[in-house]
Amino acid sequence: MTTYTTSTDFNTNTTEVVVENESKDFGQEFLSQSVAVNSIVNNLTQSLPSKTGYCCVEQPIATIGQPFITCDGVLTMVLNKDIRVDINASHAICVTTPNSKVAVSYSGQNIGVIHPFGRVYQELIPFNSCHIESGIHLAKIGSRGVTFTSLYRSLIYLVDTSGCKTTTERFRKLNYDFTNEIFNMNGLNGDYARHKAFSDLLRGGYEMSKDGSDQFWFLAGLRIRQNSISGDLMLTKSYGKTVIHISPEMNSIKVSAPNLRIAATPKSEAYLQIIKPHSRDEQRVSAGYDYFRVKYGSQKAGFDGRDQLVLI
Repeated sequence: MTTYTTSTDFNTNTTEVVVENESKDFGQEFLSQSVAVNSIVNNLTQSLPSKTGYCCVEQPIATIGQPFITCDGVLTMVLNKDIRVDINASHAICVTTPNSKVAVSYSGQNIGVIHPFGRVYQELIPFNSCHIESGIHLAKIGSRGVTFTSLYRSLIYLVDTSGCKTTTERFRKLNYDFTNEIFNMNGLNGDYARHKAFSDLLRGGYEMSKDGSDQFWFLAGLRIRQNSISGDLMLTKSYGKTVIHISPEMNSIKVSAPNLRIAATPKSEAYLQIIKPHSRDEQRVSAGYDYFRVKYGSQKAGFDGRDQLVLI
């Protein structure tokens, strides 16, 4: 495994990646021992024609697979298949593809997924609830059980240990990019964030498999693996406690965390599944092409293809 070392050269016009003995030295393109961190950031931002939320251009100057640091102290890397990985100074992560987005907070407690098949927002801090939106259906996994409804119906239903009943509930709106809230939660900024990002970059590493089919990056405690041909991505956080799988060809996302599992894939009968493991009663929400179902322990209910309530 190689490490990122400093260099006296700082070149923002790099157009190709030089590979020697299946290794890369990323640090030499972005760090300089003779130039202060602030001046490096200033030199980088002066060459940017426009700014976005992270103070960098939409098409980063860095080559594919080469990490760089924005003026907000975000460690960013663009991979094959137009996949972008952002890591802030608090080690929250955000993975963006052309049509989906995943964010995990610094603690791993809050998770957000935006996908054409649905949207999921888990906020264990401070509300301990998980909000789901799939087409015309809404659901919420909370301490009472699983509540769900349809935009075409006036009633809200609750499934708990005693069965299914009507209730009242307030559902969170998910018609905006809530992944930014998760990514920036308790985020650091300013000079400290930039120094922290440079420190994470220096301690990072890169490896390639012997046959060249897989590439590995080790940044800020994360292990990032991407297949060079298919573009399939696997990101591991917190020593394997949180794992993100993304398949650009299949347009699928899978997130596995200690308190939540999310799967959005077109191959399965249920194109969206949210499972909240529990020692006694597992909570589950499944959305298919002609149904929407919720489960709490052994109790099940949902809507059929005609959007009629069914007890399963």
